[in-house]
Amino acid sequence: MNKDRIMYVTDEKGNQIEMYILFTTKLEDYDRSYVFYYNPKDLESGVFVSAYNDNGELFPIENEEEWKLLDEVFQQFQEDASNSKCSGCTKDCDGECDSSNDCDNCDK
Repeated sequence: MNKDRIMYVTDEKGNQIEMYILFTTKLEDYDRSYVFYYNPKDLESGVFVSAYNDNGELFPIENEEEWKLLDEVFQQFQEDASNSKCSGCTKDCDGECDSSNDCDNCDK
């Protein structure tokens, strides 16, 4: 797993949980940056998304319209990933990566 894509989230009990960053994006309409991430040790928990600031602080998304736009961004990410040669990322790695290693060869 590419160490540049690891972040830590504190849960409600104060535990630090290692998360893997899928991608980041910005919505100009809201002038906010967002990170899409998941827990590699609990894939059934799904993908999370949070707004973040320059200090790396995470913030919840509370606006329904904002959620709809972020859902569209995520749907496009999934579509792009399914059309790439590597199922674990959106880059065309010409078959050099193995999705079992989270496309480390693509994340250069």
